[in-house]
Amino acid sequence: MRDLFPGYDVLAKRDTPSWNEVTRDVVDRRLALDPETHRFFDDAEWQTLKAVCDRIVVQPSDRERPVPVAAMVDLKMHESTGDGFRQAKLPPMGEAWRRALAALDAETQERYRRRFHELDIAQQDILLAAMKKGDLEHAAWDGMSPAAFFEHRAATDIVTSYYAHPTAWNEIGFGGPASPRGYVRMDFDRRDSWEAAEATPGREDDARRANARVGAGALRQRSGRPPADPATEPRAKNGRCPDVFRPGAWMPMREHDDGEAVDFVIVGTGAGGGTLACKLAEAGFSVVALDAGPYWRPLEDFASDETEQHKLYWTDERIVDGDNPLQLGSNNSGKSVGGSTVHFAMVSLRFRPEWFKARTRLGYGADWPLDWREMWSYYEEVEQTLKIAGPLTYPWGPKRPRYPYRAHELNAAAKVLARGAEALGIAWTETPLATLSAPRGASPPCVYRGFCTIGCSTNAKQSVLLTWLPRAVRAGAEIRDLAMVGRIETDAAGLATGVHYLREGRWRFQKARNVVVAGYAIETPRLLLMSANDKFPNGLANSSGLVGRNLMVQGNQAVWGVMDEEIRSYKGPPSLAITEHWNYDDTGKDFFGGYSYMSQGPLPQLWGKTQATAHGLWGESLLDEMQRYNHVAGLKVVSEYMPQERNGVTLTDEKDQYGLPIPRVSYSWCDNDERMNRHALDFMGQALDAAGARDIWEQHDDTCHLNGTARMGDDPAKSVVNADCRSWDIPNLWICDGSVFPTVGGVNPSLTIQAIACRTGDRIKALAARGELSAAARERPRSRVLGAVPAWPG
Repeated sequence: MRDLFPGYDVLAKRDTPSWNEVTRDVVDRRLALDPETHRFFDDAEWQTLKAVCDRIVVQPSDRERPVPVAAMVDLKMHESTGDGFRQAKLPPMGEAWRRALAALDAETQERYRRRFHELDIAQQDILLAAMKKGDLEHAAWDGMSPAAFFEHRAATDIVTSYYAHPTAWNEIGFGGPASPRGYVRMDFDRRDSWEAAEATPGREDDARRANARVGAGALRQRSGRPPADPATEPRAKNGRCPDVFRPGAWMPMREHDDGEAVDFVIVGTGAGGGTLACKLAEAGFSVVALDAGPYWRPLEDFASDETEQHKLYWTDERIVDGDNPLQLGSNNSGKSVGGSTVHFAMVSLRFRPEWFKARTRLGYGADWPLDWREMWSYYEEVEQTLKIAGPLTYPWGPKRPRYPYRAHELNAAAKVLARGAEALGIAWTETPLATLSAPRGASPPCVYRGFCTIGCSTNAKQSVLLTWLPRAVRAGAEIRDLAMVGRIETDAAGLATGVHYLREGRWRFQKARNVVVAGYAIETPRLLLMSANDKFPNGLANSSGLVGRNLMVQGNQAVWGVMDEEIRSYKGPPSLAITEHWNYDDTGKDFFGGYSYMSQGPLPQLWGKTQATAHGLWGESLLDEMQRYNHVAGLKVVSEYMPQERNGVTLTDEKDQYGLPIPRVSYSWCDNDERMNRHALDFMGQALDAAGARDIWEQHDDTCHLNGTARMGDDPAKSVVNADCRSWDIPNLWICDGSVFPTVGGVNPSLTIQAIACRTGDRIKALAARGELSAAARERPRSRVLGAVPAWPG
């Protein structure tokens, strides 16, 4: 492995404006980790683990302080830092590791009469290659798939640990943390002075001199951190909640007693629930919105660090199976006030009008009970609220007003997409994004720090946390963080009466005249199914049998290649350029539906995991390939998978930390999905080749976004809610999130979820004006409600 960045040390920037205080704290703790400390594995397991780590990531033998990979894996097991999903072929994370290490030693004892760490490296590599292929068959595996363990545990845990360390960042020339300074030079072969200079043959001394200047003369800035841990102690209480725009500040918040029947209790505060909370509160309704996640202060809590920011994701275990098991957690669900919008990629696109009548107009899927022209007006409301930055003229679909803010500057990765599209004769444009390109009130414009999908630490991202929720609180809504809802209660008349939720160590019950479920496409059906009772034995709102069915994700396959120029795609939002050509052009397709594709900007841990799993690299070949990181360009699709009843969410007998059933998420592609995958990969490959890339390879199995499982429709027998997101079965139970989608389209769903929430808020206001909501409330027998509440979950 060559020293491509001689003299470069990312830690030289530790005391500069590239690192905020929380990032310094996080990385300092990692650097202080004792490489021989292990608290999860016993001594025998530890020896085997260290040997496996040394072969998966082969560090230079002369390195003075090797990256303590084994200690980092041990720490992950000790702290039970999950991924948000577990392959059905694997036991829980720690058990999987212990069983695999024991099986590996048993295999080597049988073959060589020695333990794994006592073998020479050639023998170790033979065994690891056999594990990767699934060819190890010793009885000690006890039914666990060696291949599944290698991909989803060994390669993933080891490689992501390695590329979480500054030593590994130096190897690949990663610019490292970049908050609040960010980056300025975005074009091909451009380098900010605080980035690593790459050595060309014969010019190593030039690079060394440039790298010696990194961080020189900078002053440390300290901000201090809040005293309480927001992941363990609620912040929204005692008549106040965090003011996310001012460090350490608070804003007044109305509070309600649990026994007070509020007009609406909303479960979830993401794109659906947070938006609806604002609309309902501003319409004069009393609102309590509950979220299982913390109430973050981005300016103080967020680090420019991939591992640390896993705290934003829904990492509670979910079991995945089917022919094409999903990857969950970081790429499609959040556990935070503001939901997954706190870490989403900010891509904000409208549905093609014909998709709202996909069955009638295009011959597939199902029709939505909505008119695209009405949705167009709500799209505009959301775009104005988020101040979407986008192109002056959008190339596809009906004419629309210009975006509120100018489009962002293109980085080199986006210009690769533009090159390829122009070479193939198709349109492309700047991606409409929910991050500011100019100041807005207390929010600054984007500084192109590149850590968008792990949480924006500067407040440029216009998430629900920063937009709809402050408005909701000012209008009188109460937000309760760290409040996990486990059951919806109903009365003898079949009406919802409130929700049971766990907060500060005890189960409580919030009474409500109406209940809104907005937990997204897994937690929403999970809650409805967990709330089954004698009157609704199959779960709430489930007379159609469709709760949990028709789960839809979107394809997220990619093509990757190496450019001669430096790309440094980690700078700027990850998807700055897009083409929707195959969403709007139906000619020459052998599949139903459509797709868009965008430029990409993976951070080191994600890129290392992609190389280890999707590309299948480990050992020296992995580290060699990772050294080309600054020259990589990629195109990634967001494609429309078909609704299938067999894909969905059910409950298992296993329990989580709340004592609630863990969900099982089953997913399999259909023939149409596979034809779309093949078309998208082929076309993106042609585009990347036309842009000048070489060594192109395909990432076949990746998905993004979750929708369906509680679809809307006109027929109660074929849907769960009506066009207003109101349950057919329980008139004061509403569902308002991506689970109501009948089809998923070929664009990111967040804009549509927020538009639906705006429409639902307006419809509820109109229904209330006609007396329909109050009529439902009067029918509820109060005495029955009060008697039923204490019975759960005791």
